[in-house]
Amino acid sequence: MKNYLKNGKSCIECLVRKKLILLTPEEAVRQNFIKLLINKYKIPVEQILVEYPLSKIKKGKRGRVDILVFGINERGKRFPLILVECKAPNILISNSVILSDSIGAQLNRYSDVLSEYTDKMLYVIATNEKESKLFVKTETEIVEIEEMPIYPQILDSKVPIEKEYTVEKLGRRNHLGDLEDNYDELYKLVCIGEDTDKSSVPLLTNLVELLYDQEDQLKHLNVKNRKLVKDGGIRVTNFGNSGGGGYGGNYRYFILEDDNKEADIISLSIMAKAKTVNHKHWGNSKGITYLLVAIDSYERSHLSLQLSIDKYVLTDGTIYEFWHDGTLTAGSKGPVKRQVVIDFIKERSPKLVKQNRIFLGALDNSKVFSWQNTDIKDFISNVIEYSFIRDEIRDSMKK
Repeated sequence: MKNYLKNGKSCIECLVRKKLILLTPEEAVRQNFIKLLINKYKIPVEQILVEYPLSKIKKGKRGRVDILVFGINERGKRFPLILVECKAPNILISNSVILSDSIGAQLNRYSDVLSEYTDKMLYVIATNEKESKLFVKTETEIVEIEEMPIYPQILDSKVPIEKEYTVEKLGRRNHLGDLEDNYDELYKLVCIGEDTDKSSVPLLTNLVELLYDQEDQLKHLNVKNRKLVKDGGIRVTNFGNSGGGGYGGNYRYFILEDDNKEADIISLSIMAKAKTVNHKHWGNSKGITYLLVAIDSYERSHLSLQLSIDKYVLTDGTIYEFWHDGTLTAGSKGPVKRQVVIDFIKERSPKLVKQNRIFLGALDNSKVFSWQNTDIKDFISNVIEYSFIRDEIRDSMKK
């Protein structure tokens, strides 16, 4: 488990939340047990939640479950399946208050709530990593067990233990294929705005397929004073913006470290903005498409850049150039003058300024985008570097 630094504090990456978490003995136990659930018990990470509020299961109930694994029934509905309580390694499991009688008071209370909503037996686990206690809770009793079946077996007892479980790999869509089919797919994924011209469909399809393709991994970036540590693949999360809105969905995320080993997570996505007509808050606005860039740590998360594909992408047919005019809002300070932003960028990273605008890169859309392509790496590097500098400007405005 790799350790990261954030503001001088030791952090680890949560395997479920895909974000930096302050490292504590209990958190280390939790992350190692999550890894065990995924690797040994074949549990899809998408079905694992951490610090899950009981109030989301039953209104008014207090407490948070350390790890909660959901099952899926024949109707496609999720239900609680495995409850895990994690303790620091120095806290004994066998002889501690965690297990009074057959199961600890805390686990008993949590399991009583969860068992009302499960379609099967509820598995209950207490662990400090050195030792674990496993139980099965039915409607009538709680029974200690030696071992838990793998996830597919719990859901279907007919599944053989020795079966190898793999996720079917779907091929990338042909970005130069049928335009209407690709448009429909982008619309379904909320990756194209209602008013975005359909001529952008080939570019957007290529970009979305690049971001979603976790088999193709980014190995290197050319970001000033930072190096790429990890291409984390897809995370599902939500980021807010200065206007009070937010964009939730699939983001491709990367972990970068600066010269002092301080880490940041950068997330990129293509998402549509909803079209509004006479909305009480948003008024009238077009449904456009954004390239979103977010920066987050365990302290805060926010969108640093919302680049309108409709406005800031120019093309002569196959080559697409990405520009920006320096528009930036610094929280409660409001909009920053564009020339101030451009001058600041020019001082920090002269390569990003051309013709008094921010130039982020040019991509050849006649080719399938790959993280191994030089133009893609240069473009992503520029977008990330620009986003970091934009945050520098925001921070300078607060002083």
